[in-house]
Amino acid sequence: MNQSKFHTNFIPYKKQSEFINGLNQEKISPSVLAILIDSLFDSFNQTDFKDKQKYKTILNHLQEKITSNINKSFNSSLEVLHAIRTFGNFFRIVANEEGNEGIKNLIRQFEFGYHAQALNIEQSGESEILTSALSYLGEKSNPLIVFDVGANKGDFIHEALKLNYGIAIHSFEPQTYLANALNERFKAISNTNNLHEVFIRSFGLSHKNGEFDLFKSSKDNVLASTISKVGDSFSEKIERPERIELMRGDDYCISNNIETIDYLKVDTEGSELEVIKGFKSLIENRLIRMIQFEYGVNTSLASNTLYDFYSLLAGEYLLARIMPEGVELRPKYEITFEDFHWSNYLAIDKSIANQFISYLKN
Repeated sequence: MNQSKFHTNFIPYKKQSEFINGLNQEKISPSVLAILIDSLFDSFNQTDFKDKQKYKTILNHLQEKITSNINKSFNSSLEVLHAIRTFGNFFRIVANEEGNEGIKNLIRQFEFGYHAQALNIEQSGESEILTSALSYLGEKSNPLIVFDVGANKGDFIHEALKLNYGIAIHSFEPQTYLANALNERFKAISNTNNLHEVFIRSFGLSHKNGEFDLFKSSKDNVLASTISKVGDSFSEKIERPERIELMRGDDYCISNNIETIDYLKVDTEGSELEVIKGFKSLIENRLIRMIQFEYGVNTSLASNTLYDFYSLLAGEYLLARIMPEGVELRPKYEITFEDFHWSNYLAIDKSIANQFISYLKN
């Protein structure tokens, strides 16, 4: 499929779009929104809008809804980021509907909606895209084969199991105590639910087989990485690394008679590229339908770049950035994407990309 058929586009989640249109004040601080509106008014003088007054009118109408009992203070930096993302979605919807390049330039200048660090799976957009992806794929596969590489506490597994589809989840967590906790949390699933199976594997995946050091944080017992520089960044205190087993994804699939993977999620604190390389055969044969991976500062510490992911995947996959409000399709690599800001990307097999995009929009 020709990559030029895809155009960079922002697709808001339906739930988030309704949230923006309704301006649910219980979930977002009106004071922050009001301050940002004031700032945006100032920026209009520096932006070439075709109909500047129209957008001022839109913002004035928006401001009228949220300026009651304003308390001009910020409770946290996360509150500010949440407000920025809220504005980002509002402007993206306007830009998509009107096709206004001035609004699009303003979005790029402010980087609306891009910073989702420190958000949980339900706030970051991961839950939305996972639900949409598995619902779409569930109409084509039974059971769904889902890989969770870097399972941590099991939040991804928990979200996937909410769907009323047959799902077999292969979960990989090399930290011993976390693997034990996962077994305890999900041990009853396969016995009590005929639709769902969960396989907890107490080893990790990579592009090589063997034993390797896992560097852990002394401050947060869920942070760990096989990348030594990432481990050093976790805290000043040096912790003794845990010796763990790693296996190539292709080899695991052969050993377990797995021919295809519907959804592969990788969150391994910097070694995501190495994990994906371990599925070389399945990727080349287009046997993985969607791949979710984390990108950010740890990517840099591992001496990798977003360009490396595009080089590996963009031939057969359409890449998109997962954001709290929606997904932005990014079919071609651009150097401006290389910001190392924390985010998740989704790679979609091009043979189903157009159908899935239509599914998201509808």
